[in-house]
Amino acid sequence: MSQSALNFMMSLNSLYGRVSKRLGLSLSIHGVSLSEFYVLHELAEAPGNTLNRVGLAHAVNLSASGVTRLLNPLEKLHLVEKQKNARDARVSLVHLTEVGLETYDNAKLTYTEAAKAMLSGVDSNELALLTPLFDKVA
Repeated sequence: MSQSALNFMMSLNSLYGRVSKRLGLSLSIHGVSLSEFYVLHELAEAPGNTLNRVGLAHAVNLSASGVTRLLNPLEKLHLVEKQKNARDARVSLVHLTEVGLETYDNAKLTYTEAAKAMLSGVDSNELALLTPLFDKVA
């Protein structure tokens, strides 16, 4: 690996850690972690607020078992509920409840404000350049 690639990946990983920590702290007032917020976000954006576990795991970059572990506390808080798939009993579905949608909507406002604060030193032209660049990585 070239030195520039190594330096870039080290910087990117450091940035990810700082951003995750700051966003996670801001979301804690809603009782959800950053990973849980991403799950709620994917469900809120899905048709009928429902996804199968495998699709949800893929969407949030977790393994199927990782998403299952993440869903258990969300289910206890009544933010999500498990549903059976009428067409295939082997496929379990996850549905965002009304309480979950309300929690997500409130957390989304907090997330957006924290993101704006973190990006306050970056202008829209720089963001327009960075976004497609990051999409090319990996």
